[in-house]
Amino acid sequence: MRPPGEIRRALLDAARQLTTHDRAPTLSDLAQHLQIDTSVVKWTVARMCRAGELASVRRRRAEHCKRPVAEYASMYAMRHQGLGGFGLADAMTAWATRT
Repeated sequence: MRPPGEIRRALLDAARQLTTHDRAPTLSDLAQHLQIDTSVVKWTVARMCRAGELASVRRRRAEHCKRPVAEYASMYAMRHQGLGGFGLADAMTAWATRT
């Protein structure tokens, strides 16, 4: 398996930096933070979501769009900051370690 590229690492770091308990970055937030073209961010974030590195945690209204836009957070933030759902693997691990 190839190591993650420069853009992928930068997006993951930016998602971790910009994520708070109340708000997570959108595609345009990530693109503005890293000063990268939005189409590159969209393409890379889609693949990162498929790989399980990022996930869409919720939707919110944005000034630049008529419909709600997705907010993205790293899986680390989802587990440790209480964002998103509780995964099946986490449930099975917690259930197996309970005494």
